[in-house]
Amino acid sequence: MKIIQKINSSDLVSFNYYLLDRNLSFKLSKIVLGVLSLILGIASIVYELIVSGTVQTITIIISILLIVLGVFALAFLKPILKWGLKKRIIKKDERIDDICITLDDAGLLWLYANEEKNKKEATPFTWGSILRAVEKGEYIYLHVNQYVVLFIKKDACEDFEKVKEYLKEKLTTRYKNK
Repeated sequence: MKIIQKINSSDLVSFNYYLLDRNLSFKLSKIVLGVLSLILGIASIVYELIVSGTVQTITIIISILLIVLGVFALAFLKPILKWGLKKRIIKKDERIDDICITLDDAGLLWLYANEEKNKKEATPFTWGSILRAVEKGEYIYLHVNQYVVLFIKKDACEDFEKVKEYLKEKLTTRYKNK
């Protein structure tokens, strides 16, 4: 089964959004930064009130900055990063060579349509090497390891349901639909 897909800037944006949403260390860092800043901001005011009965102006300013940082990290950091990511990718508007994906009993072959690039960068993957496949939105994301993720565009498939069933058959419980 062959799939030829053209990749454009919006595909790269969606792919990077997916990676950002999956990044556990980013999620944890964002939560730790936000919660820690909020706690420190509030605790410094409460501590000074308990110890001296008043709060100095500098403590109020630092506390407000910490609280703002905490709210920013928890509520606005991810949307701002996504906006900057989208802006940067669309500004570059890189042209990615067409990708030819071949699915067979041995596994998956990820090739560029440009034969010259394939001499250096042809990448075969066995079905056993694919950790999981996640169907989300208009894509199927194939996790080869924690650092390599490939994607198949649903609209690039002549018969998407046939491709989906084939992947489910080969990957069994490693195929997820989100």
